[in-house]
Amino acid sequence: MTDSGPQTLRLDGAVPETYELTASGLSCRVRQTGQGGSLTVELRRNGAVVSHSSMTGGSGSLSITVQ
Repeated sequence: MTDSGPQTLRLDGAVPETYELTASGLSCRVRQTGQGGSLTVELRRNGAVVSHSSMTGGSGSLSITVQ
């Protein structure tokens, strides 16, 4: 949720990618579509990691929510 309401952001491309948002909370689902490798998602607040999730292997998704 941002100051102007909910925001949906589609992420496409090669990693590593970094996105910065200003919000009161964040709920995200990141999907890996490749045949292998690993996917790591970190959510940071003021530079400190507040949530971290990772997976290895084929396609799949990670979901993270912070308030």
